[in-house]
Amino acid sequence: MKLVDTLKIELGGQVEEFRLNECEMMALAEAQNAVKGWVANPMDARLNDVGFDQIITTLSAVETRVARQKNLQYSVEDAIDVVTGVGAWKEQGVFFRSFANGGDDLDSWRIDLAQQGATKAQANASVDRQTYPYMFLAKMIAYTRVELEQAATSGIWSAIEEKSFARRREYDLRYAQLVFQGTTDGVFPGLLSLPGVYTEADTIITMKLFKMSDAQFQVALQTLFPASYTNAQLTEKPNRFLIPELDRIGLSTTWSAVGIGFSQSRTRLEQLEIAFRNYTGDGESRVIGNNFANAVLNGGVDIYTMYRKDPFELKVENPVPFGIYPGVSVDGFNFQNTALSQTSGVVAKYLQQHMYIKNSTPDA
Repeated sequence: MKLVDTLKIELGGQVEEFRLNECEMMALAEAQNAVKGWVANPMDARLNDVGFDQIITTLSAVETRVARQKNLQYSVEDAIDVVTGVGAWKEQGVFFRSFANGGDDLDSWRIDLAQQGATKAQANASVDRQTYPYMFLAKMIAYTRVELEQAATSGIWSAIEEKSFARRREYDLRYAQLVFQGTTDGVFPGLLSLPGVYTEADTIITMKLFKMSDAQFQVALQTLFPASYTNAQLTEKPNRFLIPELDRIGLSTTWSAVGIGFSQSRTRLEQLEIAFRNYTGDGESRVIGNNFANAVLNGGVDIYTMYRKDPFELKVENPVPFGIYPGVSVDGFNFQNTALSQTSGVVAKYLQQHMYIKNSTPDA
C-alpha cells in the first residue's frame, strides 16, 4: 500500500499543499483502496486525476484543513493551557502533589558548626496521587455519491465541506463549554465549576462592575485582591482575572464620572487591568472576558474568578486532538466520516490558588 505524505489540491482557484501525518496517510490509502474495490461497471472506473480518485483526495484535503484550523472564538487558550498528545487512548490521567507537613521552621535548618558531627534535619514532606478521567467526543456526518460527483463536476467544494466546517464549529463551541462550565453531572469539571474552590457570594461584587459608582468600584478593588491573596495563604498570586463578557464590554465603554482614585481619561477596564497588574506584580497578568461567565448561562449568576494560569498546576488535557476518520461505504453510494477527540476536564492541582466571586443580582 503506497502512502502519500503530501496533497496538492486546487481549492477556490488556489493550490494548497497539505502535509499528512501517519494516521492521515493510512486513512487516505485505505479510502483509495476501498474505492478501487467498488469497480463493478465502467461508471465506477474513473480513477484518473479528474475522476473518483480525485474526489477522495480532495475530500481528504478538506478534512485535513478542517481538522487543523485554529478557532480562538471562545478564548480557550487565553484562559487555560491545553496540553495535547499525552495519554492518548488511556482511560485516566494522573498527577502528583507535594506538601510540607508542618513542624519545620528556620531553626530546624540551622547547624552548629562548633559541634563535632553536627546533624542535619530531614525535610518533613509527603506526596499524594490524584487521578482524573478522560472521555471521547465523536460525531458523524453523512453524504451521498451524488454530492461527491457534484463536487467533482462543478469544481466547487460546497455541501460536504460546509458539513465538515459546521461540525468543527459545533465541536469548538461544545469543547469551550466543557472547558469553562464542565459537564452537568460534575464528573468533568470546568474552569468555572471546580469543586472545593473558595467562593465569595454576593459580598464583594453585588452588581456588575461597570454599573458601580466610582466609590463602589474602588472599594471592590480594595477588597478583591486581599481576599484572593488570603485564600492562597499568602503564597501565590493569580495572573488571570476572568469576568463575564457583558461586564467587560460595559467596562470598556464606561468612564469615571468623578475621578475618585483614578484619571478621568481611563476606562474602568483600563483601571481594572492596571490595578490587577499592580496587585500581582506581573506585567503579563490579564483581565479577560468570557461568555460562559455571563449570568444568562449560569442560572442568573455572574461568575468572576481569579486564578493562576500555569500548565504545571492548571490545565486541560487533549490526548487525541480533533481528527476526522473517513469511513468506507458498504454500497458505494452512502458515505460517512467521524470526527473524534479525547479530552479531560479541567485539572487543578492547587485549588487554593483559585477563587470564585459570584453575583446573583447582576441586573440590579
